[in-house]
Amino acid sequence: MNGIESLTVLMTSIAALLCLLLPSSTGQGLQISAQLVRRDGQIFYNLLFENNSQIPLDGFMIQFNKNMFGLATAGPLQVPQLQPGNISKDSSAYGFIPERSPCEDGRMERATFLETWKSLPDSNEVLNDFPGIIVNSVEATLNWLVALNMFFIAKRKHANQEVLYLSAKIPRGIPFLIELTAVIGVPVLKCAIKTPNPEIAPLFFEAIETLLKN
Repeated sequence: MNGIESLTVLMTSIAALLCLLLPSSTGQGLQISAQLVRRDGQIFYNLLFENNSQIPLDGFMIQFNKNMFGLATAGPLQVPQLQPGNISKDSSAYGFIPERSPCEDGRMERATFLETWKSLPDSNEVLNDFPGIIVNSVEATLNWLVALNMFFIAKRKHANQEVLYLSAKIPRGIPFLIELTAVIGVPVLKCAIKTPNPEIAPLFFEAIETLLKN
């Protein structure tokens, strides 16, 4: 297998892992796949462009409408002219300035929380650490989380760790089941969430981290 064929196979494999945003059937031959990822404390949007038309394509641009997460482009796309049959990948960083919590009223009964957590597969659980956040008081932290529309379900102690369970909901009714683990006075907060839409977990983590630090 030569280098060009190897690259094509690799790009095709990457495309299979991304979400299809624009199929070639409706994009006049242009197909776009994408995935949001969090890397080194930044949000990246992995974009894959496939030219299935008969003509070269160029002049690619991206714009985010006003959204609940405050996501905005940090710069123009870096996509060269795309020849027929070719594939190009862009992985750009995006600015993130949430003005308020993305959560709506996600109050949930404890029994409903447990049933929902058990009903979601392990693949829908996403983990993240917030190394710069210190919990000095469980009660003060719970009060602040309630102000961000994240609602208390239960708490427990595990050795020297405080474990909090909360529920939240973002627009379109997407629930987030949240487990926070902290050691009082130690600058790291561990977070595990379960949600039917784990692909938007990086945005949720980024919003919550920014709001908690502020």
